[in-house]
Amino acid sequence: MPIQTKPKWQPLSLVPVVALTIDGIIQNSEYQHEAFSEAKDKAHLLDDETISRATELHEAQLKDVRLYEEQLKRWQMQPLTGDQRGEVDRLLGQLPRVKQLSEAILEVLDEIKENGCVSNEL
Repeated sequence: MPIQTKPKWQPLSLVPVVALTIDGIIQNSEYQHEAFSEAKDKAHLLDDETISRATELHEAQLKDVRLYEEQLKRWQMQPLTGDQRGEVDRLLGQLPRVKQLSEAILEVLDEIKENGCVSNEL
């Protein structure tokens, strides 16, 4: 049974770090969605470990969306400069894209698994 830990809420000074993280997740997920979508017809080149790891990653990203959302909402309740408010609002607007991309990737990975094209060979 996994150990449940409480999130460590971050100070407002880390908005730029969270922005880089969320923007990076989107960029990477767009690339992975494209790559896995193209690989559906060549799924025999993918091994079980790759598919499993990608599935775990994107399932975790879906769970993390809730944490990012809570963090950003906590920041929204603080006194913010105009720039800070704009960035926090922008990031909240990006979270549905993170969720959508992760769900889309998981669907493609499921299709690859269902087609039984996954190989254990490297």
